[in-house]
Amino acid sequence: MKVQAVDTPKGERWLLVDSSFAPVTEVNAFLGSLDARRRSPNTIRTYAYSLVRYCRYLEERGLGVADLGTSKATQPIVLLSDFMSSLQFQDLSADGNVLRVDFSL
Repeated sequence: MKVQAVDTPKGERWLLVDSSFAPVTEVNAFLGSLDARRRSPNTIRTYAYSLVRYCRYLEERGLGVADLGTSKATQPIVLLSDFMSSLQFQDLSADGNVLRVDFSL
């Protein structure tokens, strides 16, 4: 599973493809709907990379995106919650990348 950049007449767009480079239809339909609603290309790209991480997470559990609406994935909300808990967020304040402003005058 990976994000594939594609050059189009409207500029660069992003698609998800599986390990055999076949498009992941459900995810790409969602990304296309964002484009149709004129969302920023950067926003769509961010969604694509976030969704590829979620798809990989599902694959590790023997599931695919298409399984989310079936009895195979009996608790899709629990899956999503577990996925969100598994994400590692970097504390940017630890290395001085956060601007601190003192408003107490």
